[in-house]
Amino acid sequence: MLGLIWLLSLFALSLAYWHNTFIQAFLVGGGTRLMRCCVGIGLMVMAALHINQAEGVIESHFGIFALLAVLTFYRDWLPILVAVATIAVHHVVFHALQHQGFPVYIPARRRCWQGRQGHGACIARGSFRSIPDADYRPG
Repeated sequence: MLGLIWLLSLFALSLAYWHNTFIQAFLVGGGTRLMRCCVGIGLMVMAALHINQAEGVIESHFGIFALLAVLTFYRDWLPILVAVATIAVHHVVFHALQHQGFPVYIPARRRCWQGRQGHGACIARGSFRSIPDADYRPG
């Protein structure tokens, strides 16, 4: 997938020569902070897909934490925060949809928010443990 992003970025640069759109090409496709945040969103969307495909079994949720750890490669806290927000929105929306009878899954059981900790607290705790590994590199 990352190879495809790089290929599309190279294509964007070639289009930039043709249409004089270098600012757009570098802003979106040039390894900028925006691009790192988009990768974080994409990773969490894939994790959400896997959770739904596995019908919400708890083991499928560990992919979230593994992918959040991968984001520390960027040494930037913002992609991690954006990824956490993305998966949190996914959990809230899919939780509501699941309880309305839609065929989407968060946990394997319906009472996912009635434990000692909700999903959000668990994700936040795991994510903030990953942030010190990021170097807080701005921009």
